[in-house]
Amino acid sequence: MFRSYSKFVVGGLFGCLFMFQGMLQAASGCNTGQLFGTYNVEVSSIGFQGAITLPPTTTAAPVIGFANNPNSLSGKIAGLGRYYFDGTGNIIGVTAASSTSPAVTLNVGTYSVNTDCSASVKFTSGATYDMYLATSGQQAAYVRTDPLGGSEFGNLRRAGSCVSLNGSYTFQVGGVSTQSPTGGPTGAYAYSAAGTLALDGIGNFNLAQSLMTSAGPQKSTASGTYTVGGDCSVTLKFGTSATSSFVVPASFKILMIDSSTGMVALQPDSTNTVTGTLTAQ
Repeated sequence: MFRSYSKFVVGGLFGCLFMFQGMLQAASGCNTGQLFGTYNVEVSSIGFQGAITLPPTTTAAPVIGFANNPNSLSGKIAGLGRYYFDGTGNIIGVTAASSTSPAVTLNVGTYSVNTDCSASVKFTSGATYDMYLATSGQQAAYVRTDPLGGSEFGNLRRAGSCVSLNGSYTFQVGGVSTQSPTGGPTGAYAYSAAGTLALDGIGNFNLAQSLMTSAGPQKSTASGTYTVGGDCSVTLKFGTSATSSFVVPASFKILMIDSSTGMVALQPDSTNTVTGTLTAQ
């Protein structure tokens, strides 16, 4: 009788231990509430999206997802986006203000997170994504899964404050641009750049970069003014003071994650966008 009782107690203890271990594993996993706050989104693959051929059965026009979305909290920016994840499965954007109405928040999609830290996102436009969380939901990697997305991939980073935006930063971008090399046909060629960006805190900047294109390596400098939006977006406006080898891009925008890191979207011409990162020195 005692031996049977001992077996029962020991067996019960082991059962409780296994159950407790399972509870710990579940508790240490991810959940929808961890994806909470304002997030910046960068399309890492945008540099070659224009060269992708969609499946032959695809006839509809591409649908808007994370990037280049007028309902992003930062407005329509090629290669970048900014959204609020409410912790309960809703993605919030905004309708742009007009001369007759103010900006209004808008539910642009839904999301759910599994205990294995995988997640799914669906925009009201029809764009869908598979995501994988890291650092307890502070960041995530994603791949677009709807047939109109061109296998887009990128990352999300939870945003903080950018109130003290000044100092020197290092940036890098890469992708393709339309180029006309000497002795070659006009087409899409590799475009990559790395350099420094110095912000003085009162609206002036100096830039120095090394650029690699079909024309070979080029070093150049430029300067101008910048503005910072309430959404931590930074727009550079280039002045006339630049070295002769510097070609003013069609657009140079940054979405700051915080005061020391940001996501860069540069348009070397009117039809191409390259993305990259900005980090405080």
